[in-house]
This record gives sequence, C-alpha cells and structure tokens, in this order.
Amino acid sequence: MEGFVDAKSKKEAYYVKQINYLEDLIRDDENNANLHYLKANAEYEIKQWAAALEDISIATAIDSTVGSYFFLAAKNHYAFKNYEDAISNIKLASEKAYKHPFLNILLAQSFLKMNELDSAYQLLLKSNIEAPNSIQLKRVWAEYYFISGNTEKVKNINKEIIGLNPFDTLAYAYLVHDAMKKNQLEEAKQIINTTKEKEITSLSLKTFEAELLVQEQHLDSAEFIFKEVLKIDPTQMHTSRQLGKLLRKKGLPLEAKKVFLEGLQYEQNAKELWYELGLTEQYLIKDYGEARNNYEKALEIDPSYLDARKALNNLRAILRRMYAPPPVEEETTTEEATIDSSDETNE
Repeated sequence: MEGFVDAKSKKEAYYVKQINYLEDLIRDDENNANLHYLKANAEYEIKQWAAALEDISIATAIDSTVGSYFFLAAKNHYAFKNYEDAISNIKLASEKAYKHPFLNILLAQSFLKMNELDSAYQLLLKSNIEAPNSIQLKRVWAEYYFISGNTEKVKNINKEIIGLNPFDTLAYAYLVHDAMKKNQLEEAKQIINTTKEKEITSLSLKTFEAELLVQEQHLDSAEFIFKEVLKIDPTQMHTSRQLGKLLRKKGLPLEAKKVFLEGLQYEQNAKELWYELGLTEQYLIKDYGEARNNYEKALEIDPSYLDARKALNNLRAILRRMYAPPPVEEETTTEEATIDSSDETNE
C-alpha cells in the first residue's frame, strides 16, 4: 500500500508545483489564454475539476478559437457528470477543427451515460477506424455491452485489453468482480493470485481481495485492507460500502454508520450508501424514521433503485403493524341486551 501513497503524493506534488508556477505567470499575464489552459489541465490531473472549469472558462473567454480548450472543458464536465455540457463542449471542439483520437470516444461515453445507446454505437464504430487498438475505446465498448446486458462480451473485451496490456489493473478488476458476482470464488481468487504474481495491484483489486476474505470469514484481515484503501483514497465508494457492511456484520452499527456517512461526504449521490445506511438504522440502531429518510434519499437519486424501494415498502409495512390501533372487541350494548331480554320474555 505504501507504493500507492507515494505515487499519489508525488503526482499531486508535481501538479501542485506546476499550478503554483502557472499562477505566478498568470499574475503577470492574466490575458494569456494558454496559461489558463495549462493550469486547468494540471488541476484536472489531480481532480480539482471545479478550479479547472473556472480556468478553462477564462481561457475560452479570452480565445474561443482553440478546440483543445473546449475538449478539456468537456473532460471536466464529464468528470462532474454534466454529460450534456460535455457533449456541447465536444461539439464546440469539433467545430474548431480540433482533432483528437479520443474526441469521439468521450462523446460516445457521454451518450452512454445518458442511455442514448444508438448515438454511442455509431460513434464507437467511427472510433474503431480512428483508434482501432485503443484500450480506452475497448473500455467504452465494454461499457456499451454491459448496459446492453451482454456480460460475456464485456468479459471477452477485458481479456482482450489484458492481451494488449498485461498490467491493466482495470481489466483484471472487472474479471475479478465478474467472477464474484457469479459466485465463482475460486476463479476470482485465481485471478487475484495472478495479479500478485505479476506484482499488479490497484485499490479496486485490493478491495475485491478483501471481499474474498470476508467470504472466507477472515473479517479482521478484510477490515484492515478496506481501511488501508480508504486511507489512500476516501472517495472509493464501493470500498466504503463494503467496509460498512463488514462492520455491521461484526455487530458494530455505529462504526458502520460512521463509514457510510464519511463516504457520503465525498459523494452525496451514492445511492448505495444511503441504502446501506437505511438498513443499519432500521435493523441495528432501530431508528425507523432515519431509515425511512435514507431509503427515500436513495430513491430520490434513482427512482428505479429496486433494493431501496423494497426496503422502504417493507419498513412501511412494519410501521403500519407496529402502530396500528388494537382491534375493537364487539360488546353487547345495554340496548341490545334489553331487546334480547324482551324477546325472551315475549316468547
């Protein structure tokens, strides 16, 4: 894990130094569009997307003829999940006669995120000609087939990626995840062992390794790995979810709740964390109001989120049973008793 920390800190230090240097230059030449562009590019590299968008907006305002400026704006909008803005900026870059092998690939990705599969498909076909052996293109094809439900095709594409780059961590991570989803745990472990033999690792691979340890009931070892991953990158939502579930499994609901809330500080729209938080509140902390709020928040983010919908409906049914008034016993009234007595007398 130390290698991850060192690499990340060195990368950040490099770009921060570059940003500081460019800021000094901009003070003396604030109308230099290229300086703002270079600063935005450095900010993009260390995920300072808001700052990058601000700088690239200044660059395009100074000089709106440079296509690369709009392409960088598109990449930042995509990172922010502003897919419509990403598409509009890619089109602006194209209008400026900007040529880049990943231009149509990013455009296809944006259309995929908006579930416009036909538009994405046509762009991917075009990209096959422009960048036939691009690993990034293959990843987008994999995303296309994943959305289309062809998981076998996705698996084969990731194997192709490993054929092109035997050290591609994302492809290995997908293969491990796919095997785990299919409950093919031995295959998943074999892939993990292969990556270890090749000294290939990533935060995703470490997370999946920890998940396998959970399956084998090595809970303390798994917890250690999850925490190490989040120490390096606290924005890993999948890791936050798995750590919280593990702590819940160990009977530590307050610790689990803390993990979910910390994850949500980085990604408020992580519907899975809201859902897991709801389960924790409902079943372990017994705060039904908070549980309901959490399920509703997950559904606000994604109304089609079936797990949250089922959990909310189940909670509502439980609350109805808990707070339903007791059944009223039928009692014979005085008037009815008098009538009955009168009838008996008349007989």
